[in-house]
Amino acid sequence: CATTAILLSTAAANFLITVCSALKFYLDPPEETEKASQVSFLLTVSIPNTVKGISLTRQRTRLQQVVVWLLVMRRAVQDGAGRRRLYARSVNLVGKMWMVMALMGGMIWAVDPLLSQPLPLNGTSPDPALPLPVWLPFDGSAPDTYSVTFALEAIVFGWVAFVAICVDVLYITLIINFAAELHVLNDNVEITGNGADVAGHSNRKIGEVRHVGASRAGATHDGPAVIPNFPSAQSAGAKPLIPAYIPGHCDVERSDGNDTYRLLVKNIQHHQLIIKCIDEFQKATGTPVLFIVAINVLNLCSSIISLAALLEKDPRSSTVVKSLIGCLGFVIETAIYCLPGQ
Repeated sequence: CATTAILLSTAAANFLITVCSALKFYLDPPEETEKASQVSFLLTVSIPNTVKGISLTRQRTRLQQVVVWLLVMRRAVQDGAGRRRLYARSVNLVGKMWMVMALMGGMIWAVDPLLSQPLPLNGTSPDPALPLPVWLPFDGSAPDTYSVTFALEAIVFGWVAFVAICVDVLYITLIINFAAELHVLNDNVEITGNGADVAGHSNRKIGEVRHVGASRAGATHDGPAVIPNFPSAQSAGAKPLIPAYIPGHCDVERSDGNDTYRLLVKNIQHHQLIIKCIDEFQKATGTPVLFIVAINVLNLCSSIISLAALLEKDPRSSTVVKSLIGCLGFVIETAIYCLPGQ
C-alpha cells in the first residue's frame, strides 16, 4: 500500500537521521557550541518523528475504522445547527497555521547553510555547511559531492518534516471531529421529548438526530417522560457497538406516536458509537502521544539552554534563529497534542 510505504520510508529516514546524529557526537564531536546544538536538535527531533511513523503504520487499520465510524455518524445523524461546519473551520484554521509555520521553519533551516557559509580563516576556506550537520560515511563537503549531498539532505529533511506535520494535523482533525459529534449529540438530547422546542426550530424535524449532548443527558427535565421506554431502547441497542459501522445503524423504524422513543434510541446509539471511536483512538495514540509530549518537554528544556548559551556568545548568529524556531516548534506541537485532547 502506498500509504504504508510512505510512512515506513519516513520512519526509516528519521531513524537514519537519529543514528547519524548520534554517530556525529561519538565519532566526530563538534567543538563549536552552534554545531553541537544543531546536532542535538536533530537527534532529539528525529526520535519522536520516528515514533510517529512507526505507530501510525501499526495502528493504521484501527484509525481507518475510526474514520469510517465518523463518516457513518455524519451520514446518519443530521446537523441542523451546522455545528460540524464550525468545528471544520477550526480544524482548517489550526491545521493551516501549523503547516505554514512549520514549513517556513523548515525552509529557513534548509536554506541557511547557503546564506551563512563560513568565512576563510588564515587563507584557508573551511568546508561548506550542509543542511543536516550529521556524520556521513563519505566527505559530503568535497566539491564533487557537495551539490548532490546538499540536495539529498534538503529533500530528506523537507520530506520528514512534511509527514510529521501531516500526522499532527491528522490528530487534530480526529480530536476536533469527536468534539463536534459530542456537540451534535448534546443538541439532540436537549430536544428529545420536547415537542415545543422542536416546533420552535423550523430546520429540525422530529426523528432526525442532530447534535451532540451526552454530557447533559442526565440533566434534561424531560428525562422522566421517557423512562418507561428506556428498557425497550436498551433492547433495541443490545449490541450497539458490533453493527455500529454498518450504514443505517442509527436508523430506527418510524411509526405514529413514537417520535420521542426513536430520538432516544438514536441518541443512545450515537453516544455509544462516539464512545467506541474515542476508545479506539486512545488505544491507537495514547502511548505514542505520551512519549512524544515527554520528549518534547525535554527537547524544549535543552533548546532553551542552548539558546541562552548562543545568545551570550553570538546573538547575531543564524543558529540563534534556528534554536528559537525549534523552541517555538516544541511549544506549539506540545500545545497541539495537549489542548485539543483536553
